[in-house]
Amino acid sequence: AIIMLTRWLRRITPETFKHRILFSFLLFLLAPIALLFLYNFRETETILQRNASDSNIKQLEGIKYDLIDLMSLVMKTGMLLEQDSVLRQVMQQPELYDAIHRKRIVENKFAGIENSFFLTGATVFYTLIDLKGNAYTSYTPVSSLNYAAMSSEPWVQELKRAGGQRYIWTSDDHTTEVRERQ
Repeated sequence: AIIMLTRWLRRITPETFKHRILFSFLLFLLAPIALLFLYNFRETETILQRNASDSNIKQLEGIKYDLIDLMSLVMKTGMLLEQDSVLRQVMQQPELYDAIHRKRIVENKFAGIENSFFLTGATVFYTLIDLKGNAYTSYTPVSSLNYAAMSSEPWVQELKRAGGQRYIWTSDDHTTEVRERQ
């Protein structure tokens, strides 16, 4: 076994001095450098993956907190709307006001809310409907509001149901909204 190892070692070692120096150069200088490059490449790749993962986690946490802030904004706005006695009267007894005056009252309330929350950076759009066939929005809708279509949506039916939910979070293709039963 020792003889075979010696023969094998002689075969891989160069015969001439010039070839031995070249072999030594390759073995003791370039091989460690190549191994170092390989090690550094793998370490760099691992660090970049870890940094990307950490960055993604921070972004997701930021999105989570932004969503919580937005939900808080929507809930605070819902409470402000609910506690406003003039708006409550307009929603419960719209026949006491002409259509233009009702619309102006609701739009002024929306404008006041938007101005009070302007520092949040988030814009939330609201739609209010009463039980008398009127709908109001805090934005200009693409098409005119259809009270019959809106009041027949499942979320409205759930809010109208006795003992039903007070708030419902719904999502459609365009927006996510909180809707409140008066």
